[in-house]
Amino acid sequence: ITTKKGHSDIVVSDGRVRFRCLLNAIPYLSIGGVMILDDFERSRYRQARELLSERGFRCLVIKGMKPQSLYESQAVIFYRPDNVLDL
Repeated sequence: ITTKKGHSDIVVSDGRVRFRCLLNAIPYLSIGGVMILDDFERSRYRQARELLSERGFRCLVIKGMKPQSLYESQAVIFYRPDNVLDL
C-alpha cells in the first residue's frame, strides 16, 4: 500500500530472501509504515528482531496454525510508534 511516491504503509515479505527484502524496504517505508515477516519461527529470521529493533522498530509476534499444516507458525509485525495499524 503506497501513500506517497515511493513510500509504503505496509510491506509484506514471504519469499526466499524475505529478511533482505525488509532491510531494503526501510528507506521506502512511510513514517507510520509497518513490515510483516512470515515464518518467523525459523531461526534464520531471528536476526531481523535485533536489527530492526536497532532501527527503532518494535515487534508483535502472532502464533497460530497455518492452512494445510499440522504445526504452529509465527508471523511478526515490525512497527514504530504512531503506525498505520495503531499498535
